[in-house]
Amino acid sequence: MKILLFLLIPFISFGQLKHTEEGILYYEEVVSVEKDVSAIHDAIEEFLATYAGDSNYAIKINKEDQILSKGNIPIVGPNHLNIVLNTEFKEGRYRILIDEILLNNKAPFTDKKNVNTQVALDQMEEMYIKQGKLSEFQELKESGEVEKQVAGFVEMNKFFYPKGEDKLLAFVDSLKEYVKNYSKNSDW
Repeated sequence: MKILLFLLIPFISFGQLKHTEEGILYYEEVVSVEKDVSAIHDAIEEFLATYAGDSNYAIKINKEDQILSKGNIPIVGPNHLNIVLNTEFKEGRYRILIDEILLNNKAPFTDKKNVNTQVALDQMEEMYIKQGKLSEFQELKESGEVEKQVAGFVEMNKFFYPKGEDKLLAFVDSLKEYVKNYSKNSDW
């Protein structure tokens, strides 16, 4: 039995969080399911409508072979992940792609190993520049306040990333389970 399981492992496709060269995380998986395109579509649409009560979800594109939606996944307290979920369907399978993930609608969700002081400092400076407040940033830098804020930001992100990863994977697992168990048939 152990040998059979060992031989099957390379053929089982598991989705996972992946990262770009810049360390920005995204999720991609193709899921096989014994359902037609219409049933997959309806299951995902119903899942998003059901999930919407807690996550502020909105379907942006709803086509026969694709649903594109935006929403957020709570992490801890007021902190959340903002995601763009793209699902595409073919007979007997669907693809899940979550390719825009932001932490608190501010910064890209990156691999926790990529969170370091210089990256955080660069992101903070970029944020101040976008807001037209470069002189404020430079004053904070000269006073030493920026380093304190950056150190706090780095520590906060090291705390939130594992929790965010867990919540994101739980969301995907719930979606897959919902599609797997979905049935159009009703006895009403």
